Amino acid sequence: MGNRRKGTRRSGPKKRRSRTGQASVGRQAPLAEVSWRARARRPLALVGFAGSVLVLVLNYIMELVPELRLLPGGHSELYFMVGVVTAFGCAWVAFDLGMTQGRRR
Repeated sequence: MGNRRKGTRRSGPKKRRSRTGQASVGRQAPLAEVSWRARARRPLALVGFAGSVLVLVLNYIMELVPELRLLPGGHSELYFMVGVVTAFGCAWVAFDLGMTQGRRR
């Protein structure tokens, strides 16, 4: 077994302390500094969220007052489904509800 001494082990990467006091391995950034979504997407996601909530409200008003026509085609369940899915997706990006939310400290 060549030059290897008995009882010695290889040591792994050295741990470094970040600004937050958490240990990180190698060149890996601390979890608090990792951003999965660019900040430039948030304003666009907020506009999409507001627009989808507006479509939901207009669709509900047209359900209550059948002779009123605020959206093309009148009241439709499709407007409701698209509004809910779009509002959820835009809220996910705008308010950062992804996996990074639980890891921040």
